[in-house]
Amino acid sequence: MDEELLRWSIPVALGGVAVASLFSSLLFNVSGTWERVREPGEEHKGPPERLTLGQLGPFVRGRREVSGGWQEYGGSMWGRSVTLLRRDFGVDALTKSNFPEVLAKKLHGDVFAELKLMLVEDGTMLRGTFMPQKIDFLLAPPRITERRWLTPVPRSYRRVSAVELEEERTLGMAG
Repeated sequence: MDEELLRWSIPVALGGVAVASLFSSLLFNVSGTWERVREPGEEHKGPPERLTLGQLGPFVRGRREVSGGWQEYGGSMWGRSVTLLRRDFGVDALTKSNFPEVLAKKLHGDVFAELKLMLVEDGTMLRGTFMPQKIDFLLAPPRITERRWLTPVPRSYRRVSAVELEEERTLGMAG
């Protein structure tokens, strides 16, 4: 292969991939607030489970507040497919999930789940799977004995409009 052609083809190919990914992120964007849709028969307690996502090109970041801490999401989007890792933060949140405090401090910021979702229904729904991580531990002395990925379960989120969020805030302040 001609050396000059090779010298130009690699940067052009990388540039093409970058342009395609930026164009794709304009067509298929997941930025906004998403509310979990419960599967039939799935128990639900407390307020709606919501996460807020932001996207810059193929990179997606997000956050969800939980009692005593927060969850951070990070990953990428190619076309309509989104893959996210969830990291859990907050010693209080982890102790509420039945981890001893000493292990909660150690697990603060670790990966606890992976989501593989597809943007569907004209960008109003994310559907796919949620794969949690099972962490086994001993109490005396407190230590982690095993970590393993569990079988993926179905997971869906619907895009929540700004109007819905504002109405909820207004009703919450009035009540």
